[in-house]
Amino acid sequence: MQKLTPREVQVLSLYLEKGDLKPVAEMLGVSIHTVRSQRNSIRKKLGASSQVELTLEAIRRGLVDLGEGER
Repeated sequence: MQKLTPREVQVLSLYLEKGDLKPVAEMLGVSIHTVRSQRNSIRKKLGASSQVELTLEAIRRGLVDLGEGER
């Protein structure tokens, strides 16, 4: 299993929070193509073939904060 870089963890966290590439790209000041490429790299490293699998693997591996959120 390959380890995610700090930037990939950041992209993963933002992507799962926002649910779309465009806001992540805007927040990071990069193109959508860059974020898509990073997401694809993350998927390969985590062995995820879908958004659901990506989310589950991120949770399983403790890569995202499952805080209480807003109420």
